[in-house]
Amino acid sequence: MRPRMKILFLTYNYIAPTEPGSVRAWQIGQFLASRGHQVTVVTSGTNYMTGAAGGGPAHAGGGGSGRVAVLKVASPVAAPRKSKLHRICHDTAVALLQAKTAFGLAGDHDLILSASPPILTPLFACWIAKAKGIRHVFEVRDLLSEGLRAADIIRVGPAVNLVERMERYCFRRADALVPVTPGIQRFLLSYGLPQEKMRLITNGVEDDLYETIHADGHLRRTLSIADDRFVVLFAGTLSSFSNVGVLLECAKTLSDRSPNVLFVIAGDGQYRRSYESFCLSHRLKNVLFVGSQPRARIPAFCAMADACVHLFREGPFWDIFFSNKIFDYMGAARPVVYSGGGDTADLIRKANGGIVTRGEDVAGLADAVMSLANDRAMAAELGRNGREYVLRHYSRRLLLSRYEDYLLHLKQLSDSANRSNLAVHPNTPY
Repeated sequence: MRPRMKILFLTYNYIAPTEPGSVRAWQIGQFLASRGHQVTVVTSGTNYMTGAAGGGPAHAGGGGSGRVAVLKVASPVAAPRKSKLHRICHDTAVALLQAKTAFGLAGDHDLILSASPPILTPLFACWIAKAKGIRHVFEVRDLLSEGLRAADIIRVGPAVNLVERMERYCFRRADALVPVTPGIQRFLLSYGLPQEKMRLITNGVEDDLYETIHADGHLRRTLSIADDRFVVLFAGTLSSFSNVGVLLECAKTLSDRSPNVLFVIAGDGQYRRSYESFCLSHRLKNVLFVGSQPRARIPAFCAMADACVHLFREGPFWDIFFSNKIFDYMGAARPVVYSGGGDTADLIRKANGGIVTRGEDVAGLADAVMSLANDRAMAAELGRNGREYVLRHYSRRLLLSRYEDYLLHLKQLSDSANRSNLAVHPNTPY
């Protein structure tokens, strides 16, 4: 019989498929509960994509004999998307409230699992784990200091250096690291961290959502899209990390050259207004903004599209990403047009699942879109190739099973260490 774990999970996002945003944390919690484990999640009551505020305790059932209890903390700082200062104050307040809530719970758990961003959440998790004598597993979803520099989000050098020092501290003090992309793992190794301290668990294709996928005309009719238009979909956050400005330049290039191509942008974020203003000022009729969508609707949007697109800037930092949307696109058997390099480019080439262009290359992006629009048989073949590859190599069920095995391994190490301590100190009270 497999041992059961009690896991305390500190994460900024815990988003169900009925809401917009990444569902990785939710999937981890639900999977562990389905395997009989008890998971307590302490998370923000604010949706990072929409800015909608919530808070207070909530509960989400698990499966089998397991359970997920979700505790949402409500930040006193409203409107985190209003400015950078609002976001910093909001995230700091959330991390402090998470730490206060988690400290009283941690002693009753086998492991504490934390995830970045923001970096304060794993920082507090390090301290709580030390105080309570339990193992801390840090899921590294990004490299915040590198990102702040690459995206030029914060120009104050000392502030970025402080973030970097906090990151390096967490990397050293955590008992185990779970990088979510090969590129992040390479960065961690370059910092001198040992390979045996980390386990790569990437994003993957959601088997249950994409086991059966087929296009139908309902969503196109709802959005008033003609059946003969070649639809190119971008689904994701409209922020400095997704280079959608290049996509709009591409749409501008193709507005007269190929008016039959339609770019559908499903997402929201800090840059949406400026992107919409760009389209209005250039009178682009080949771009349609549909706003952020619940996670559960993304397969339908992918199935509606003829091709899907993702974009990053040029540079080594941008090469580390392995975006979840790529697995959505490929799982839906849609060819991917990717502007960028790194791990995502390697995945698409290995799968023969799309066309890769250089980052920020508007002409190359336009040519790639046109080659698919002019050869729909080739586009369909690339889509089938990508789907077959990710279902075989990046099954979410398989990846989550590996995650569970790793956490069980860490728990067994803790149990063995505790038994050794009791053997050395037989009078230690239980």
